[in-house]
Amino acid sequence: MLQNSKKKMYYDELISKSKNKIKTTWKIINKGIWNNNCQNDIEYLKINNTITNTPQEIANTFNDYFLAVVDAVIENKNNVNPSSYMI
Repeated sequence: MLQNSKKKMYYDELISKSKNKIKTTWKIINKGIWNNNCQNDIEYLKINNTITNTPQEIANTFNDYFLAVVDAVIENKNNVNPSSYMI
């Protein structure tokens, strides 16, 4: 693996020699983002003092949360506190 300064020089040269600098830049950015091996999966969620690991139930809970926040914003634009809708 290249050291950071060598990486920077490599990518700077790649971009400078490119005919389409924006496209090349985005290719480099996406390569860095998608080559990351971390996972952001939610394994479980505590809903109303009950722990669940069912993906559908977790998705529905997040959906309900965001819908409640949007409804509150629509109804009362000035006094919305999203933390009052915490899961």
